Amino acid sequence: VAQSERLAPLWELFAEFGGSLRVTAAIAEHLGLATHGCLPLPIQGLTEAQRARVVQVVDMLGLV
Repeated sequence: VAQSERLAPLWELFAEFGGSLRVTAAIAEHLGLATHGCLPLPIQGLTEAQRARVVQVVDMLGLV
């Protein structure tokens, strides 16, 4: 439970951006594990502003 609570900002991003797929793709792109725009069409990745928020949360949580 404590670990889940610690990751609450990440869960909030999942809820805000319609699920985990686009958030997870943005994290993978940030870490260099996937190229920018890695999601297949018609799925659209996050905007640059949204990606910046994801990176901020990942850094804040020390997930890198």
